Amino acid sequence: MVAGKVGNDNAKNKRYVHYEVIRTSNSLGPGRSKPKTISRLKNGLDTWSIGSTNALSIAKGASPTGRSRFDKPHRASEGKHAHYHPYKYGSHSFYGGTLSMYEEFYDDK
Repeated sequence: MVAGKVGNDNAKNKRYVHYEVIRTSNSLGPGRSKPKTISRLKNGLDTWSIGSTNALSIAKGASPTGRSRFDKPHRASEGKHAHYHPYKYGSHSFYGGTLSMYEEFYDDK
């Protein structure tokens, strides 16, 4: 599945800009509102957003300090994404690219 295409198609329909990431099945879950997406990050789960600005916004929203940390893709291979972490949380706020092989991100918690 190509996350960018799904997100861009839904942006045209003004649906969602934030989605659940299900790393165990390498898939993009349902779209979520910003408050529900922030809650997901606070609970240690991952998300994917349309664009870096949206990903940064929810990472900061999930952080108790309002701070976040940016990470480049952890491995230089296709399907890895730049992302933000809420401050002191191990969850990921991904953005951009294709959606595949998210299990490999678990090693950075």
